[in-house]
Formats: sequence, structure tokens, C-alpha cells
Amino acid sequence: MLSPGFLIAMPQLGDSNFYRSVILMLEHSETGSMGIVINRPAPLHLGNLADGQSLEVAHSRQADPVFIGGPVEPHRGFVLHDCASIEEKHEVLQGLYLSITLDALRPLLREPSGRLRFFLGYAGWGPKQLEQEISAGAWLFSEARANPTLEGNPDQMWDATLRDMGVAKVEVRDLTGTGDHFEAQVVSSTFLGKSMIQQHQEVYAAVQDLLKTGELHALALKTFTPEQWKTLRPPGL
Repeated sequence: MLSPGFLIAMPQLGDSNFYRSVILMLEHSETGSMGIVINRPAPLHLGNLADGQSLEVAHSRQADPVFIGGPVEPHRGFVLHDCASIEEKHEVLQGLYLSITLDALRPLLREPSGRLRFFLGYAGWGPKQLEQEISAGAWLFSEARANPTLEGNPDQMWDATLRDMGVAKVEVRDLTGTGDHFEAQVVSSTFLGKSMIQQHQEVYAAVQDLLKTGELHALALKTFTPEQWKTLRPPGL
């Protein structure tokens, strides 16, 4: 299951809406997928939002940014927070809740303590669309955590999430143009002390379902530790 979890956009995605994005996945099923981009602040603050909606907001929250959660329904609001006492909430993971109503937003904005981030819009995918993009190397998947979601620096979150995964670099190239045969170069500190077979097993485990279903036919894989990459990488990379 991809939810809850973090999706990390890879450069080959080619969609400006998700450039260097980290997405918190909220739903993933046969009917489609939904998530919220958590590292794209808008040129708007909670104080502006509160004024427009006649909401009371604690002074300490006035300058907190509003975030762009994705391109779908950009006027729809979502609140991620850690306040267990709010009645209208959905537990995303331990210590992290999602609320979507004004009845939940009002007390959260008034209360100066507790952590929250407010998002406009979300990211959505149709049936099997996200699986196809993952098989094309457009996304990496990682375990989601509450702390970076609620207090991570948006400008540093993409790099920090990759570092937390032990990934220093990922390059994926479509070998045939058909979208099902790929070459991947993966640089990761998690490969330290492991044989090449163990390194490859670690990567293939993440795409095993795609290989079994035939959505991904072939993956030519090269793995490196960070030190090996510094020594062996082609000039200019």
C-alpha cells in the first residue's frame, strides 16, 4: 500500500506541478489515488486566509504560510495537524491527523500551541495511473513521518527525504521509448557493506509487484555507494 507514505518526485517526471515535490499519500486503491504536496508554500499566509474567511487566528500563526497541496480542486482546504482533541479528524499516521471542515479549522487557528499546516488543493491519479508513473521511474516511495510533514523546511524537504532514505542519487532512463524497459543508476549509503547481489535485491524488492504484473518488463540496474559513485561516475555527472 502506498498510503500513508511519502512519494518523492524524480526529475524525469517532467511535470512542473510536482517539481522536487514530496507528497503525503492519503488514499490508494483500485479506483485511484490521492495525496497532498507538503513542500510547496504559496504566496499567502494564514493571516490572509483568516481575514478572507472571517476567522480568528492566533498572533503566532499569522505569518505561517499556506501550502499548495496540488493542482486538483485548488480552492478546497485541508489541515494536517497533531491535535488529538479535535473532533472532526482522520488519523493519517501516529501523531498526524487530517481535518477538512471549518469546524475543525476554527479552534486550530485560535490555539497558538500545537502544530498545523494548511493546504489548498490536492494531487489525484486515476486507476493504475500512479502505478504506471512509478514503474516509469517518476516517483520514489518512502515511509511517511509526522515531524517533517508538520515542521520540515519546505525548501530542504525534497533533499532531506532522499537523505533519510539513504539515497544520494537516482537516474532512470527509458531504453526503448515504450515505457516498460528501463535502465536505473542508484547511489545509496544503505548499500555500504552489502554485496552487489544484496544491493540489487534491495532495489528490486521495491518494484517486484510491477515486474510480476508485467507493467515493468525489464530493469537494467547499476548500484553504487556514494564513494564508488565519486570514483566511477562519468565526467560531467
